[in-house]
Amino acid sequence: MDYQQQVIGIGTTDSKGMLTVTPKRKPFLVIVKSGQQRGYLKVRQGLSLSTSKFETQGETNKNGLKGFLYTERGVRRPGDSIYVALMIEDQTGKLPQNHPVHFELINPKGKIIK
Repeated sequence: MDYQQQVIGIGTTDSKGMLTVTPKRKPFLVIVKSGQQRGYLKVRQGLSLSTSKFETQGETNKNGLKGFLYTERGVRRPGDSIYVALMIEDQTGKLPQNHPVHFELINPKGKIIK
């Protein structure tokens, strides 16, 4: 949608969940829907979140495999449960469907917790 709340592009994702839209005018808002669920994203040039104060180091893509590890929340209090998720992109398709993942949780003192 543009600033006047007019639809300027529309489409449906492909089998991989990807979509490219070339809007007719400058976009303001993206609305994504699946069934009754809606997601909203305000599009504003130059207002992305700064990552300068966060550790954003990673590893380069090796042999077509890429992984992203994250927790459900950015804040954790002592005693809280931590739910961890891992997304893996296998560009080569060589990774078996039930390939195991080994994970170690290490506290700030370097002790393995789990």
